[in-house]
Amino acid sequence: MACVWSVEKWEKFLLGKRFVLYTDHQALVALLQSFGTGHKPLRISRWAALLLRFNFEVKYRPGKYNVVADALSRVPIPSCTDNFSVEDKAAICAILVGPLVPAVAPEELAAETLADPILCRVLDRALLPYFKLRNELFVYNTSCLGRGQCSVIPASLQKRVLLLAHESHAGVVRTKQRLREVAWWPGIDEEVEDFVQSCTACKLSDKSGQTFSMPLQPVQFPDAAWKKLSIDIMGPIENAPPEFRYMVVLTDYYSKWIEISGATRVTTTVVVKIMNLYYMGISGRKSYR
Repeated sequence: MACVWSVEKWEKFLLGKRFVLYTDHQALVALLQSFGTGHKPLRISRWAALLLRFNFEVKYRPGKYNVVADALSRVPIPSCTDNFSVEDKAAICAILVGPLVPAVAPEELAAETLADPILCRVLDRALLPYFKLRNELFVYNTSCLGRGQCSVIPASLQKRVLLLAHESHAGVVRTKQRLREVAWWPGIDEEVEDFVQSCTACKLSDKSGQTFSMPLQPVQFPDAAWKKLSIDIMGPIENAPPEFRYMVVLTDYYSKWIEISGATRVTTTVVVKIMNLYYMGISGRKSYR
């Protein structure tokens, strides 16, 4: 999985070039280089199929020599949760602001930080999604932002882009797929879901993704055998004799008794004939009608 992820991550730089793919999983060397499906597990076959468009060579490198990758994979994730107590916050404030007190008071520092046009943007949590993707964002056309193959859409134009992606009134999944190919902004998935679910045309055609279960209609249980029957037709059955190509199944609701008759074809005349045979056997009458 790591091999597939890394190759697709750098797809723009690897397509059309010969490169070497190092892995510490020795079995993958044979599994990824054999282009036939063979007896590989289905998951490995799917991964190998994803890599068919690349020109690469797989080489094995033992994990003990792969120290750079191992070191990066073991870097602890910093915690952003503020779990400081009141005493801790006071101590931190004293350590950071204490040396500045002769010139700047803590209250003045907080007020001027909020008034500063640059520092107030640093404190703004609305910029956090962009900060997390800072290595993926770039500038094009002088003042346009991009991420991968998508444009970053400003808030004033997001409604128009949503209307364009949903012009065929596709469902939530299809609208997300179309939008992700050309545009991005923070919270795009949630906005698409709300937009599709509030679309009047989608509600009328039930494209909101909501499913409704029909209420159950229980059948009243009979008080004696052969008072309520069910009939079903099975077939056509391949490689069966002609007289058993179709099966007419009769079930008694009370006793759960099953009667099965074969037929070459299923028509009204054939079904009536079979019902008459059953009815004469049960009641002794000449016809069930």
